Amino acid sequence: MLKMRERVSNRMAANETAEKIERKMHGNERLRSEAKNTRVPVMHQLNTTPNGSSKETDEKNRTTYGDNSVTQADKKYLFKRIAASPYSFVQT
Repeated sequence: MLKMRERVSNRMAANETAEKIERKMHGNERLRSEAKNTRVPVMHQLNTTPNGSSKETDEKNRTTYGDNSVTQADKKYLFKRIAASPYSFVQT
């Protein structure tokens, strides 16, 4: 029974390894393909020009993806974070 479990485990590990290798090879192929692209097809694919995208494209992208801004979460000071932590008390 133990040998059967080991065989199943080994087979599963081999399948996982094969999948990892296949993903890596696919990624490498994609990188090679992208590296061969010249500037013009890439700009066409990204819908832009050497001078940047048009105002219409910018507005469409803002509508689709939102503004290009970074938001910050509320800052919590270290003392407040420690006090709020369930592990902040010491048991004796």
